[in-house]
Amino acid sequence: MEEQVLEDHRVVFQESIRWLEDEKVLLEMTEEVDYDVESYATQLEQILDQKIDILTELRDKVKSFRCALQEEEQASKQITPKRPRAL
Repeated sequence: MEEQVLEDHRVVFQESIRWLEDEKVLLEMTEEVDYDVESYATQLEQILDQKIDILTELRDKVKSFRCALQEEEQASKQITPKRPRAL
């Protein structure tokens, strides 16, 4: 599970770079005198939907990972090492 969380984090990081580039283009579009407001709003909404979906998925995986870590920690605390008896 740890490897999957790390890989997904890397993917989200790369997507974040792409989103920044896409948003820069969108913002530059608004600097035009007669830019298409509908197109701007549609594209921004698509980017936001992608961000929300991907980030929510990553957050859920991280929460599951943390729960698994806590369960593992609890299980390890319940295992008491057997001590050899003194002769």
